[in-house]
Amino acid sequence: MRVIREYWQCAVKGEIPVKEILDTVDVLLKSHGYPCRRLWSPTHPALSDMELKALFKRIPRPCNPDKVEALFEDVDWFGGGTAPMEYTGRQPFLSSGVYVVHCAGTSFSHVHVYMEVTDPDHPARVRDESAVVAVLKERFPKLRREGTYCLWSPEEAAGIAAANEALAPTLEEVKRSLPPFRERKGGPAEFAERLWQIERYAKGEKPGFSGKQLALSVFPKTHYRYQHQFGSCFEMVRRTPGGHRVTIRFDSAPPAYFWQSASITLSGLKFCCPLYREQICRENAETVRAFMEHCRLLAEWAEAALDRPLHDCFGASPDWWLAE
Repeated sequence: MRVIREYWQCAVKGEIPVKEILDTVDVLLKSHGYPCRRLWSPTHPALSDMELKALFKRIPRPCNPDKVEALFEDVDWFGGGTAPMEYTGRQPFLSSGVYVVHCAGTSFSHVHVYMEVTDPDHPARVRDESAVVAVLKERFPKLRREGTYCLWSPEEAAGIAAANEALAPTLEEVKRSLPPFRERKGGPAEFAERLWQIERYAKGEKPGFSGKQLALSVFPKTHYRYQHQFGSCFEMVRRTPGGHRVTIRFDSAPPAYFWQSASITLSGLKFCCPLYREQICRENAETVRAFMEHCRLLAEWAEAALDRPLHDCFGASPDWWLAE
């Protein structure tokens, strides 16, 4: 297993001049002693700056490319060299390095920073990258965590796939046993409900209650942790006795704030099981509270049914993954 952390920032013109973004990354890496290989193209890694400029001079102006990318690959973030990594196809660039992309007609660049945090002395643990992140934030102050990716050897991947296949019938049985909050009648009744919501939206009316406050009153703080995602999306997260994670996600973001969506997922380092998804009308606070209580009960039922079988198949997830 190899663990990759991704950090991301949209570097706008007012913060870092777009024309200087590549030089900015160059200077940052060199000044802090992070050796790397600078690539202009994954398919033509030997393409030099001069060759690139000569190539662009031959392209007529109306045919300018819509996107320019630059890769700073094999950055030695932690010292001691970097091990080669095969391209996985999951990302345009997934290794220890920096990926910069600028689209034509925009005043910003996307800057993605990848670093392998696998501890070479203890493969089951990951290294603390906070010192590297502090250096990056000196130049990219709005850098934020985007995700953590685990890359598996062929043998590990085969074992995970076999375990998921063996557990699939049990998962499907549990999914079918989770009842909906309301039986959807469909037809004219459901159409009339949605039309009523559209009319309220057109009048500028808004529900006068907070989904977050309702969730905090429904999910006890001693068992669940609140996590804000973006906009009006948030999650209630719980760690199971078997060392897994239950996530109940709610979404009531505009312009669909007359509707309350919810999903339940049980996940671990080697698996992710979506179990339930439903959307209801945000009629009033009582309806939404009852819906959230329904989701909490379903999550607890699913956990009771699956926690032990998942532990038997995959083992417990490490603390560094559960803290994500």
